[in-house]
Amino acid sequence: MKKTLAITCYLALATTPITCFADHLKPTKSDWESGNLSHTNLKGAKLRVDDLSEANLSDANLIGADLSYTDLKGANLSGANLSGADMWKATLSRANLSDANLTGANLSRANLYYANLKGANLSGATLEYASLSGANLSHANLSRANLSGAKLRESNLWDANLSRANLYYAKLFGANLIGANLENVNLNNTNLRGADLFDANLSVVKANIYISSGCPTSLPRGWTCIPNGRGGSNLIKR
Repeated sequence: MKKTLAITCYLALATTPITCFADHLKPTKSDWESGNLSHTNLKGAKLRVDDLSEANLSDANLIGADLSYTDLKGANLSGANLSGADMWKATLSRANLSDANLTGANLSRANLYYANLKGANLSGATLEYASLSGANLSHANLSRANLSGAKLRESNLWDANLSRANLYYAKLFGANLIGANLENVNLNNTNLRGADLFDANLSVVKANIYISSGCPTSLPRGWTCIPNGRGGSNLIKR
């Protein structure tokens, strides 16, 4: 993390009163310089465009923070509270967001390439056109999340909750969706070529769905995939 940007962040927050909760304390200048911001209170902080790559923000309070365009590459955000945060076009490649709270967060066009989101709560989050290729989303809660146009190539969504999520035009080529909850999800024009949907829950999904490209490698019982001869396929409930 760049020292000059760290000092800028410290000075900006020094004049902003932040309520401290138990072990969530206002970060000091040395915290910013070292990049160790674990358990700090950054609620509502303006961190737009800052360089927080490799920083330790585990269990930090970042509710409603502005992290748009921020470089968080390789950062540790495990257990952090990012509910309602603005992370539009943020760089989070290979970041650790396991068990983080991202409810209602804006992650549109964010780079989450190979990020660890295992067990994260992304319910109601916006991830339009986000890059999640290779990301670990196993056991994550993505209910009612907007993933339209998102890139999820070879991502791990094993046992994830995607109920009522919007996957319109999402690219799930080779993704692992084994045991995922896809109840009432929008799969229209989704690319599921080579994806594994074994034992996935497709209840309350319409019986004939047009998907782009080829068929998944496996489907839950009662479903079949038929190429339509126009470059796409149809998922049909038998």
